[in-house]
Amino acid sequence: MTRSLVFAIALPTLLPVLALAAGAPSSSEKEALVLVVTKWNSSCSGSTRSSWDNMADAWYDDFTDSGSTPGGHSSKAWSRDGFYKNGTIVDSQFTDDDIVSWGDDDSNDNVDDVDALMVALHGSHNGGAPGEWRGSVRVDESGSGNCGAWQAHMELGDHDLEFLHLSSCHSMCDLNEGYSNWMNAYNELHQVNGFYGLMWISTLFNGRYSGFSDDAFDISIAESWADNQYSGGFWTWGYDHCPVSLVAGNSSSNASSRVSNEEYDYVYSDPGSTYFCYISISGCDPKAHP
Repeated sequence: MTRSLVFAIALPTLLPVLALAAGAPSSSEKEALVLVVTKWNSSCSGSTRSSWDNMADAWYDDFTDSGSTPGGHSSKAWSRDGFYKNGTIVDSQFTDDDIVSWGDDDSNDNVDDVDALMVALHGSHNGGAPGEWRGSVRVDESGSGNCGAWQAHMELGDHDLEFLHLSSCHSMCDLNEGYSNWMNAYNELHQVNGFYGLMWISTLFNGRYSGFSDDAFDISIAESWADNQYSGGFWTWGYDHCPVSLVAGNSSSNASSRVSNEEYDYVYSDPGSTYFCYISISGCDPKAHP
């Protein structure tokens, strides 16, 4: 496996390198949340995926395991803020009210109310064009979301969120490899981790999610996502499993430092989101994209 590390500068202005403090987050900045849909209802369509909650729960259980090391993470473990499966997961939970009036992303246990979030939804290209992710929520509601958590309606980090993990197909698709659409959603968000092309759902992958969490206390979050979620095809029916991370920073060197060094127990201060760096798997060839 060969990782690709590429810089994408969102703004042409050159900024000075800023020295940012990093360390273990305080207990009030260690809230973990899961939003997962395994079965859709009549108002919003989607194919049932009964194993998805097990995958998300493997991450959640390890991430919040305060047992003694090496099995748990002792005082480094994050707090269990909520595990929401099916129920009334709706588009306004993902939507910023600065963008559309019905948005509600910063209310209790919505996406911008916590510090680390795992989202498991069917994903697609909104309108069919690679570069914009749309996740299928479970319940339709008033507003123009129409059963979808749409990337263009998101502004993340302005309330609280630092880390967004997307267990979702096409969540990091951009054929131009600039990820400019996701960049527009960053407002002090640290990083998004997702997949290029289709990702796979099976209890066989539970260990990928617990391993991602466990390793991210010892190596960087971005590198752990790549190491644990990549597959060369043996476990994914002949297709590659292609993880991608997009990391924000205040300068090119700062973004690169975050890719290599930001861990769950070594969290940088909020970035200005002016510079971006993404990490992907060189030559990765998933289903649904060449």
